[in-house]
Amino acid sequence: HESMPMPVMPQCSEAAWRGLAAGHRDRVLGLLSAGFAPGSSQLNHRHPVFNFVQQYYGVKGPKGVRRLTRWSPGLGVEMVGASSEDVAGPQGGCLAQKGLQLDGDGGVYLAGNLGLRPEPYRWSRELLARTQSNPVVLNCFGLHEWAMVYRPDHRSAGSARYQDGLRFRLSQSEVNRLVEESQLRCSHLDALRMFSPAAQTRPNRFGSIQALSRDNQPQLEQAACVHAALDLLRWCIKLSPFVRAELLADCLEHALRARRVDVAAGPYDCLEFGIEPIRIETDMGRREYRDLQIELMKEGKPLREQLIREYDLLLSSIADANS
Repeated sequence: HESMPMPVMPQCSEAAWRGLAAGHRDRVLGLLSAGFAPGSSQLNHRHPVFNFVQQYYGVKGPKGVRRLTRWSPGLGVEMVGASSEDVAGPQGGCLAQKGLQLDGDGGVYLAGNLGLRPEPYRWSRELLARTQSNPVVLNCFGLHEWAMVYRPDHRSAGSARYQDGLRFRLSQSEVNRLVEESQLRCSHLDALRMFSPAAQTRPNRFGSIQALSRDNQPQLEQAACVHAALDLLRWCIKLSPFVRAELLADCLEHALRARRVDVAAGPYDCLEFGIEPIRIETDMGRREYRDLQIELMKEGKPLREQLIREYDLLLSSIADANS
């Protein structure tokens, strides 16, 4: 929408930002290309990596994919030459409409006049910071996927919404035995909630899983958790378009790698999708999973730190608007 002339602020030349926007779009589509359904511009609901991104992070249909391809320099940077023709519409566009203020010279993303409530963003910022500082857990071995399909019954939703149709690479009795012989050390609230009813009664770190809530989440999350690595994409999408597109693409790439590790360590046969199993039922497989956890944790640390700074910028903008 059109607005009053904007104050002096950092600028990105038209040639520069249009080049960056095109590069961002190509990068995102390249990262997602392996997950597109044949002949389609939407993600394949059967693919165990990309169906999770589709369902859990709301990247649904062509519209969801287009949302990830849109570019932003973050808050308060003027894009010289931006106009209403660049705003995403029914056929897409390189810029999002939310928070975009346009004048005759260009456009800028500003959050101050949107009436945003600070509390949801403050909660996410706190979760990211606590995840970074909480003690890490390096002996969970990805057993959450096994707990989701442990002794299933008619009430078991478990991971079925993401893994429906996948064969097990082990028998159900072998899956049950591994869960019963192991201690469940999962620290991710959403994964814990998807444990089968039988698994929720197994000994774990927290006593009653049913008693856990979002209020507990900042105390639970920790940086070595594969799902915490995945959730960097979640918190980046929540901040969009008030976050740099490059960081969004970095978090997408990190999340896809984390999800491959997550699926590979499960009890599923994913060879048709090019995913070799991490056999956590063996000592060698547990060492492999732990090493990959550490790699993901190290790679995720600077992404999480950047996200915290981006949340701080947005919260500062909201506070200024409310002062």
